[in-house]
Amino acid sequence: MKILKNIITIVVEITILILGLIWYFRTKEEEPLIVMIGSGGFLIASILTKIFDKNEKSRPKVVFHRKKNFTMRGPLVYTANNPRVIRVGIDKVEQYWYLDWSYNLEVRNNSSVTAYNYQIEYENKPDKTELKSDIGKIQPIKTDDKFEFRFKLTQNVV
Repeated sequence: MKILKNIITIVVEITILILGLIWYFRTKEEEPLIVMIGSGGFLIASILTKIFDKNEKSRPKVVFHRKKNFTMRGPLVYTANNPRVIRVGIDKVEQYWYLDWSYNLEVRNNSSVTAYNYQIEYENKPDKTELKSDIGKIQPIKTDDKFEFRFKLTQNVV
């Protein structure tokens, strides 16, 4: 049924209908009429399923809301690029730092349908960044349910 609702399928059916019409006007044969009748039937079925599909309107709407808990930074050690003797206030020293961001992720279902089989993907994660999280297998979310997960980003920089 999904292929009937696909916009590409509707465009292809319209194209086949137009090409069948051109073929009929050039040859005046029966075959183009059969092609046009078949394509027209599929076009009508596709448009009707696209318009009157009940499942399309009743998809779950899952909302993610990130709340920041705290951020923290702290020095680790000096790098090997520093001079052996550091003159305070004169030399610019390189030092390794760790940066921590802690968040609560609130997941809510704002629809009348239970949400199943959803995943959380982490995109654009910077290099040398570690993600610690208690998000495991995520259970289905019923109507108006909400879950909170904690996660922490840690990054080491110079």
